[in-house]
Amino acid sequence: MKYIDILIPIFLCAFFISLYFNKKYSDDKKQLFLIIGILILIINIIRFMIT
Repeated sequence: MKYIDILIPIFLCAFFISLYFNKKYSDDKKQLFLIIGILILIINIIRFMIT
């Protein structure tokens, strides 16, 4: 169960960052995707430090 808690956020983060590099989105959306991806990463790093 512990591995799933680690893998899902990593996949989410990678998904949003890959959307950032996708050519068909406008720059505003790209920045939003990048911010969401980084926020997911930061939240999960903090969560693993607490537990």
